[in-house]
Amino acid sequence: VLKYGEPFLERVEPPFRGQPKVCYQNCFDALLQYPNLEYCEGFAIDDELPIAVSHAWLINPEGKVIDPTWTDNKSKHSVYYGIIFNRKYVLEMAQINKSYSILENFYKNDHLILREGFPPHALHP
Repeated sequence: VLKYGEPFLERVEPPFRGQPKVCYQNCFDALLQYPNLEYCEGFAIDDELPIAVSHAWLINPEGKVIDPTWTDNKSKHSVYYGIIFNRKYVLEMAQINKSYSILENFYKNDHLILREGFPPHALHP
């Protein structure tokens, strides 16, 4: 995440709300419905929990965070650091891993990401 990630400090209200505690599924589902959004995974810190937690969110065309999972008032000043993934790669990995997260499920792919890095088509340009 440090090598390929970037900080995301600005956030906008999501046009939809996901279910609590299922950020990867919320963002995956939204990716299918909103073709102008990009999928991002990494770490986030909210106002009440001062530690970084694994998280997924979306990025709009202006580069701002859309977080359908953390929608309450205590999270409105959250900060994010993560990797924007290519849409095709997100769909591919969900099918291969039979789950939504890329970074949380790398072990299901025989630790390929750790051994070889991301394939060229994985990262958003």
